[in-house]
Amino acid sequence: MSEPGAPAAGDKAPRLQDRVLRGLRWGRLQEPLGFIKVLEWLFAIFAFGSCGSFSGETGATVKCDGGGMTAISIQFGYPFRLYQIPFGMPNCEDESEARTLYLVGDFSAPAEFFVTLGVFSFLYSMAALVLYLRFHSLYTENTKLPFTLFGFLNFLLWAGNCWFVLRETPWLRPPAPRDSAAEQGAIDKQ
Repeated sequence: MSEPGAPAAGDKAPRLQDRVLRGLRWGRLQEPLGFIKVLEWLFAIFAFGSCGSFSGETGATVKCDGGGMTAISIQFGYPFRLYQIPFGMPNCEDESEARTLYLVGDFSAPAEFFVTLGVFSFLYSMAALVLYLRFHSLYTENTKLPFTLFGFLNFLLWAGNCWFVLRETPWLRPPAPRDSAAEQGAIDKQ
């Protein structure tokens, strides 16, 4: 005879995914802490998704002394290394050939930091949500665990912010020469 609850001779053994999902308590999502964890997860998705897929456009109208007007449209996007984006500037003296210029600025470091922080927030919120749904007894039996996790993540956030501030400010490096914009191609040296 077989034990009650054991699979019959013709039944397949339950898969690992089925065993893991069976242990989740979906009703906890209706509790405030579970609902907040779902919101954190959604906000993390929107955070890195909105910056990582962002694209924009800027433009200008050039009016030459001869009366001709030309509209310029320049498209840019993530990771916002604007100094690598060329555009054609019409030459008013010689209308046959346009000069190639580049936008000014490099905003890739803040954008990449924001996307990285969004991805890490997504991963943390997924892990916290699974931990909360599957192993809720850890929250109820050990009251120090959530505070320990929060303190550790708070430390990582502060350390990342301090690293970012030191990296993006001139405190640890000499100031750039005044003609750095010309080296990026923003000003045409003649």
